Amino acid sequence: MTCFYSKLITFFESHTVTYSCEVREIIDGYYINEDGSRAAHVISEDYEENESKRKLRKTIAIISAIALILAVLLELLQLAC
Repeated sequence: MTCFYSKLITFFESHTVTYSCEVREIIDGYYINEDGSRAAHVISEDYEENESKRKLRKTIAIISAIALILAVLLELLQLAC
């Protein structure tokens, strides 16, 4: 396994891929600064807004698909009569 990690790190470094790990304390959903004050919320407003937009687009796509299926079924019913 050590050989694998060595090759992996060499690959990252040779392809200018950076990697890091930062551990931050979270209390009541907020990151805590080094001085103990609250920083940004863990789930920022931008994330929530983008998530809302994604859900809306998904809902619209599903409704559009259902409308298309209904239109095809209605057309088939008209042809059958």
